[in-house]
Amino acid sequence: LAFSRSGDLFVMVVHTEGSRMLYVRRMDELEYRPLAGTDRAYGPCVSPDSEWIAYFSGRTMKKIPAAGGTPQIITQLSDRPLRAVWTDQNEIVWSEMNSGLMRIDANGANKRTVTEPDRERGESMHVPIDITNVDGWITMGIQRTGLGDAKIDALFLATGERVPLVDPAVSGFILPSGHLVHAAGDNVFATRVVGTPPRLSGPTVEVLNKLMLD
Repeated sequence: LAFSRSGDLFVMVVHTEGSRMLYVRRMDELEYRPLAGTDRAYGPCVSPDSEWIAYFSGRTMKKIPAAGGTPQIITQLSDRPLRAVWTDQNEIVWSEMNSGLMRIDANGANKRTVTEPDRERGESMHVPIDITNVDGWITMGIQRTGLGDAKIDALFLATGERVPLVDPAVSGFILPSGHLVHAAGDNVFATRVVGTPPRLSGPTVEVLNKLMLD
């Protein structure tokens, strides 16, 4: 499931007859509707204006109007993609297996590397998590070599500056309120992220416990 930051658009990956495709719903709509042409889609993310959806299909990144239309190829990928976020600068940041973060303009131009895992510190790959409420900063997951051993940092895309946020932590997303929702063990927590550079503020609240994560 993906949703726009304004909360007015929801996107689901639906498995149908041995395949997958995207279904979308606006806040004022009662039902999800399929987006034709999104066969084998996964890992969607929504543009800041809620008008476009980027997604993966095999080793290809594509985008399609949220209202429906013809999918457009953004770029070809080198390995299995993991996750993507669409920034306010109209760039898409994503990662692939055992790699760092990459970024590309939403029109397919200016593809470049953002981060590389620090192998000497036991980092195996980086995964983008979400846009923060601070311009130019995103949250990213750092997977280490141990199974389930990960943490979350804030990353300033312009310079590569990293600020530790939560350790240990896996997965997560940012709420419109600025709270970082993340999993640690089999529990889910929420902590507010504020300031420049981003930092945690206030108590960490347990939202769910004994949650089984894939």
